[in-house]
Amino acid sequence: MASLAIPYAVVQEYRFLFSLFPFLIIFATIPIQRVIKYGFRTFTFSDKQKYLAMVIVLAIVFVMGALFVLRYEKMDRGEVKEEIEFAKFIENNLKGKLMDAGYNVAYLPYVNLEETPDGIKTYNINRGKLPFQGFPYTTGNVTLTSIYGASVEDIVSSGEKYNLKYIAINQKGAVFFKFLDDIYDHQEKYPYLTKVYDSAEQGFKKFKVKVFEINYDKFHKLAIIG
Repeated sequence: MASLAIPYAVVQEYRFLFSLFPFLIIFATIPIQRVIKYGFRTFTFSDKQKYLAMVIVLAIVFVMGALFVLRYEKMDRGEVKEEIEFAKFIENNLKGKLMDAGYNVAYLPYVNLEETPDGIKTYNINRGKLPFQGFPYTTGNVTLTSIYGASVEDIVSSGEKYNLKYIAINQKGAVFFKFLDDIYDHQEKYPYLTKVYDSAEQGFKKFKVKVFEINYDKFHKLAIIG
């Protein structure tokens, strides 16, 4: 069960908790059944009381489940529209390997499918894995990849071995490597990273993301000077 909750720890969306419901129902049913059937040490339920207790428990569960679903966060259509526009920019303007550090490219497969001639009829489903199910994932001219490191310098150094070209960072923060958040607000500290996209400059109101291109020559020169 713990493994089923891991996706929610990374991306906090309630739908990732739905897979836990069957297990929770089973575990909750066992003590309820035993209490109703055998009662407590001080008293036992009559048949009428058992029926009434079961109805009350089911009503409580129904109300709590309804409240949980009603509290499910509604999709912000404005933000989704901006995410799709960003995905279109990636699809049509970038070429090379990109590291997504903030869950920014969720709509890239949608855009790729939308812009495929004849749509799904000619869409090639064998070009790679789906995003977030494994890397690398290739769509059009861009390959999404994951690089590991303990600092920005480690990411860049390791990225060179795998031909990493771009890093996309969300204002809300990186999902896995929190040290990358500093790039978003303090680009001047990383002169070897050139900003090639800023959603704020495109007039986006809700979806805030920047894309940086890595200049490895400048990175090595600064390393020598340092």
